[in-house]
Amino acid sequence: MSGEDILGLVLETLILLGLVSAAVCLVIWLLMRAASSAMLETTAIILPADELASARWMADDGRLYSRELAHHEHDEVGTLESVTVYYSRRSPETIRFARHSEAERAVFVLFAITAGIGIASFVASMILLVVEG
Repeated sequence: MSGEDILGLVLETLILLGLVSAAVCLVIWLLMRAASSAMLETTAIILPADELASARWMADDGRLYSRELAHHEHDEVGTLESVTVYYSRRSPETIRFARHSEAERAVFVLFAITAGIGIASFVASMILLVVEG
C-alpha cells in the first residue's frame, strides 16, 4: 500500500465517523430542542435576602412557586426586581433563566465540529481522487 492509499483510507474513515456522529448529535439536538420548546415563559419576582435571593413565579395552573436561587443564578440576576424565567408544565417548580440549556448548545457545537470533519474529509478525499486519477 502506498501513502496515497493509506491517506485515502484514513479520509474515508473520517468521513464515516464524522458524518455518522454528526447525524447522532443532530438527532439528540433536535430532541433536546423539542423538549425546550415546550418550556413556558413567565415573570419571576426576585425577593432579596441576606445571603441568596429567592424567586417567586406563578405557573399557568394558578399556583405560586418559590425557591432560593443558586450562587451562579444570584450573580446572573444581580439587582433586578423581576426576570423572565422558563418552566415546564410537567414540573413547574423548577425554573431556568434561558429557554435553551447549555447542554443543548454543547451538543450543537459537537454536531457542527463532527459535520465539519466529515465534510472536510469528503472534500479532501475528492481532491485526492482527482490527483491520483
